[in-house]
This record gives sequence, structure tokens and C-alpha cells, in this order.
Amino acid sequence: MQQDIDPNSFIAKKTATLNLVPFGLFLIINGLICWTWYRELAQLEQHISPFNVLLWGLAVFRIANIVADEPVTRAIRAPFVEQEAKEGGRIEETPKKRGLQHTIGSLLYCSSCVGVWVAAGITYMMVFFPLVAWVVIVIFAISGLERILASLVATLARGEK
Repeated sequence: MQQDIDPNSFIAKKTATLNLVPFGLFLIINGLICWTWYRELAQLEQHISPFNVLLWGLAVFRIANIVADEPVTRAIRAPFVEQEAKEGGRIEETPKKRGLQHTIGSLLYCSSCVGVWVAAGITYMMVFFPLVAWVVIVIFAISGLERILASLVATLARGEK
């Protein structure tokens, strides 16, 4: 296990700076896409309705949840997180403590962080590959709804006992 890092140390400051890199990349990539394909992106407006936004939201929720939390993607997260076995066979993950691995681990560990990137990807898929995007959106929206309903049922069942 790695030791705690002094927040004023060079390594801590370097890690804090590295944490800004994904945000900067996100802004640059999205800015270039918007600037280059302005006319195509303007057509996105025809797809925006409350129902479609709900479907997109469910799809983003589920994909981000799969990437950040599900055992099936643990191998993707493994190089960037520390894994610790807990009671009942549960595995707890935390981002690695230093450098680029910490930065990527922090992103992969956080479902709302992953969600921003997924939302951007789905939005661009809607512009450039709308039929493929709809298939992906519908599949993951249904899966997201299933997870929400399963969680609700489990919560209600615990309340009855």
C-alpha cells in the first residue's frame, strides 16, 4: 500500500496539475468538434425533446455506471485503481495515489465524471451516426431503467422486513 502524500509536496502539486489535463482535453476536443462541424451539430436540435433527453440520460447513466462500478469493467480500471478485498467478497476500489494513473483512476472511479464523456460521445454519435446512436441509446436506456427499478424493488423489500 502506498503512503499518504503531503499535500504541499511536489508530487501532490504535480498530481493536482495532472487532474486538470482531462478537463482541458475535454474542452479542446469539444471546441474543435463544434468549430469544425458546426452545421452538422446544428441539426442536433431536431432530436431534442423531453422524451429523447430522458432516454439519453438513462443511457448515459447506465454506461457510466458500467464503466465506473461494474465487475465486468474491473480489468479496464485495474491499472488505475487500488483494489482491496472486503467482507463478503466485495472489492473496494480507490484511485491510485500518484501521477497519470491517479488522474485516469479518478475519472474511471467516478460515474458522474465518466458520464460527462459518455454524454459527449452519445451526442456526437447522434450527429454523425444517428441510427447506430439510437440503437445504443435504447439498449442502455432500457438497461438503466432496469437497474433503477431493481434498486427500487430491493429498497422496498428491505423496508418490509
